[in-house]
Amino acid sequence: MSKYDKGSIGWLKEKAKEHGFENIKDYIVWAKENGELPNDADVSRKAREKIIKSMGLNSLKEYKDYHAQKRRYKDSADVLREWRHDTGRQSSMSENKDCSSYLGVEIAEKKIARIILPRILGEIKKEMPYKGCRFDYLIEGDIKVDSKAGCLIDGNRRWSFFINHNDVAGFFLIIAFDSRDNLYCEHIWLFERNEMINGAKFYMRGQFKITNDREYLSEYKKFEVTDKLSEKERHCKEE
Repeated sequence: MSKYDKGSIGWLKEKAKEHGFENIKDYIVWAKENGELPNDADVSRKAREKIIKSMGLNSLKEYKDYHAQKRRYKDSADVLREWRHDTGRQSSMSENKDCSSYLGVEIAEKKIARIILPRILGEIKKEMPYKGCRFDYLIEGDIKVDSKAGCLIDGNRRWSFFINHNDVAGFFLIIAFDSRDNLYCEHIWLFERNEMINGAKFYMRGQFKITNDREYLSEYKKFEVTDKLSEKERHCKEE
């Protein structure tokens, strides 16, 4: 029996040594993947489910609707409609360059994904309709790819991509631009759905955030495929 409290640094060091790991970080990743430690995404989901149940509600939608109605909206969809209207997301994506869909579809998918995917995964067999399913491309060999795009936010400190716990796509193509004005592709990463990132499989998260810092970016170097594009191809701004 350990003299340390479960979950403490001392306890984790003992467990890491017991299982043959040289450091705590590698042990934690392995332990979460193999069920010896709780997965962060599972903990968050279970906590949310507990709250929903304690309120006498039956689903996450009912929970969101409840909070929307407290704010005098009809439901959560009504909140989303107002947000889209206020931010201009109801406009045609081809006309509204501030729209998230314009960046994701008109720029990232048409000018980046179509070029790079055949170079790293294989021929594109089918492009899925916008908002038609939970992936964007079907690659030869029945490989499903979901592409995500984003520009630097928070004073150019980080990128944020919505993964939305997507368990359908087999791969995620993450495309990072500098700004909406410049539209220069800074980085592109390709993650397999079950890749362990920060203690959880990649798809098991609502958002994926990457800090724009050399040391932090180096952690994802092995997933980067930016070099598959030429410098000219990374410039997506229409002249």
